[in-house]
Amino acid sequence: MAWLVSEDQLAIVAELENYQPCAMGIVASAIVEDRLTTAIKVRLSRYEVVAKSFLDYRGSAGNFFAKIDLGYLLEMYGPDTRNDLHIIRDIRNKFAHIPAAKDFDHWRIADKCSNLKLPDNEREFGG
Repeated sequence: MAWLVSEDQLAIVAELENYQPCAMGIVASAIVEDRLTTAIKVRLSRYEVVAKSFLDYRGSAGNFFAKIDLGYLLEMYGPDTRNDLHIIRDIRNKFAHIPAAKDFDHWRIADKCSNLKLPDNEREFGG
């Protein structure tokens, strides 16, 4: 999948190590969601106007969960990557909604991280 990273995002990624773990988890997952949204828009560029409203936060695929599954349905990645993206989404939600989850050592975060597969490539389909 082409992540199409911008210079601004590269600068944010370089700064992530200076963030508190909770903020790091939230910001990093927001970057992943943004890159996924951009990749889906590229894939659906023939339908630019419809895709833009569909992927808008008020649209049918406006949340991270829907975007992850849409990318999978468009065969942009396979089941392992889909699973990892859902784990990343869940980690972000746990950081955002569980006050005690301040770092990656919190049992609810660590448990999720231990389930990440992080595939080496995107040849999960048919391969």
